[in-house]
Amino acid sequence: MSPGNLRTGVFLIITGVILLLNTTGQLAWAFWVDLIWLWPMLLIALGVEKLFLATKVKKLAYLSSLILVLTVVWAWASYAGVPRADEPTYDFDADFNQTYPLDSTVEALVADIDFGAGRLTIGSTPDQLFDGSFYSEGRRPRVTMSKHRGRVTVRIRSRDQKRFHWPHKMKNRWQVKLTDRLPVRLNIDCGAARLRLNLADIRLERFNIDCGASEIDLTIGVKCPRVNGYIDCGVSHVDIRIPRGAGLRVHRDVAISSFRSGEIDLRKRGSYHETENFEDAAVQINLDVDAGVSALRISYSDEAVGPGAI
Repeated sequence: MSPGNLRTGVFLIITGVILLLNTTGQLAWAFWVDLIWLWPMLLIALGVEKLFLATKVKKLAYLSSLILVLTVVWAWASYAGVPRADEPTYDFDADFNQTYPLDSTVEALVADIDFGAGRLTIGSTPDQLFDGSFYSEGRRPRVTMSKHRGRVTVRIRSRDQKRFHWPHKMKNRWQVKLTDRLPVRLNIDCGAARLRLNLADIRLERFNIDCGASEIDLTIGVKCPRVNGYIDCGVSHVDIRIPRGAGLRVHRDVAISSFRSGEIDLRKRGSYHETENFEDAAVQINLDVDAGVSALRISYSDEAVGPGAI
């Protein structure tokens, strides 16, 4: 057997075993976040193989398969060595705070967040237009505000995206609170990150999440009659909770994915799936998910759509 055939076989076996453990619930999909961080090791394995095939010690080319196995062991050592917490928020001592007060002339808020890597928590506030607390391992983020007519845009930009971080050992922590008094549009662009987005009390009109290897925990509420959401992610675990009684439409464009909707009855309608009550529901949630190797779960939250909910 040639080194190339052995390396390909080992790669397929490793990938298949990990996916099997993912789909059977024996291994969390979050493991891919750690593994994908080591993708350059694949190039190293290929380089070692090509290098030794051109020498007299061709048998050393079989080291490429060993490198792949050791890469998985390395990722597992990192993944297993970091405790996971189920809490939706993270406590930390902020080294930078930024607050923008509510203004009677403001009619809507756009939050544009370029996060980079780390842990991001978003919640709501009744007292401020925007309230952010930031701890960054390097330079503090740049936070700016602009206003066009009645719409305010708050932009947050990470300035340490070129620094190397291990996915679950990153020290960057951002905690953002958005007003629950005005319509909100949320844009998030991030790399390897853990996102805890409790948007249940926010009048969320639209959200757009563009991320790499990430864990996303998202809760949507009943404050807005129609919510449009777009998620473009790579190797990720996405957990979305919606109010009971809300109409849901989901369009999925996925490569290899595990999709679960639990007790939510979704019926196929053309290129998307939707609940039977979507057209008549008081709260309509329209999701467009473009995912790579990911786990997507949509379930009901403790909140329900009722009379006077909006």
